[in-house]
Amino acid sequence: MKKLSLTALFGRLLSIMLIGSMLGFMACSDDDDPAPPAATLDIVALASADMGGSNGLDSLVKYLSNYPDLITLLQSDGPYTVFAPTNAAFISLLQTPGFPQDIRQIDPDIIKGVLSYHIVAGENTSAEVVAGASFNTLFTDPASSTVQTISVNNDGTLLTGSTNQEIEIVTADLAATNGVVHKVESVMIPPSVGATLTPILGTLAGTVLLGSDFTYLADLIAIADSDVPTGETAISAILASPAPGGTPTITAFVPPNDVFAGAVAANPDLDSVEDLLATFTASSARSTLLTHVTTAGAVASADLTDGDVFPSALTGVDLTITVEATPTNSPTGVLVAAPGNATAVPVVIADVNTSNGIAHVIGGLLAPQ
Repeated sequence: MKKLSLTALFGRLLSIMLIGSMLGFMACSDDDDPAPPAATLDIVALASADMGGSNGLDSLVKYLSNYPDLITLLQSDGPYTVFAPTNAAFISLLQTPGFPQDIRQIDPDIIKGVLSYHIVAGENTSAEVVAGASFNTLFTDPASSTVQTISVNNDGTLLTGSTNQEIEIVTADLAATNGVVHKVESVMIPPSVGATLTPILGTLAGTVLLGSDFTYLADLIAIADSDVPTGETAISAILASPAPGGTPTITAFVPPNDVFAGAVAANPDLDSVEDLLATFTASSARSTLLTHVTTAGAVASADLTDGDVFPSALTGVDLTITVEATPTNSPTGVLVAAPGNATAVPVVIADVNTSNGIAHVIGGLLAPQ
């Protein structure tokens, strides 16, 4: 066996040490790569810290704050995935033709449903948001009891009930302590909402069925439309009917929530508006509502004269107009009465213009008999 000199042995040991040092350095280099910072904020705090500019989440936080249970949910352990519309997304929504310029005018239950649609149980990063994936949201359509879903298109965009069928994720994978946030370019509409409510934007039906001031009237319409006589048209469809040739043809006298609440307060046998609505059948609700609608033309308050008579829709009941020379019994000086009214009902807000007609907000219910 060949003996190594002391010098050669020392050189070989030095080489081994150098190689070991290099391997150790390489291993340390891999271990020392900066890791993504650990999430320190929950979803609500993360969104609240992202304020300002078109890509901020100010608007989302503002609307979520109207629903304490949603805030509490998104502060809980979760995890949840939130597809978060940016400020620009809400601005774009408010610019949709026929959409109320003040979102507070919309039925708050509808807003809550739309916000819930942006939330998915579980943490789904961009690795899971891929072509063909589908996510059950926290919004269940109350009419059909169907959980509303978000689907992913082949190009990675999101398919919802919005008119925009290819919604882009503009910023992905914002990590929170209780889930993940993906910013999206559009407010996403549940498919059930898109199918039923989007087509009526800007119409009298949209004013009533979406309006925060008309939720009880919308409930009464739902009762009437639950059993529409054969060959007749649903109340909601009458209010949504397009203007022939672009000329509005409907005048509607619409009672707001205060009227229903006042009727309950005046009746000791009723404890709530729900009790009042329960006194209506589909037939009586339909008869009452048709008394509030005329299809003989869209008539502005300036064109109403004292003693005018209008036939209400499909009922043969005539509505009689009173115009006061000096407003005394009505803030607008205009009152309307049906045959069953002991006194005329004031028009409290006149001339709410829509694409297919005019609504006058009234301070009472019109009685058909």
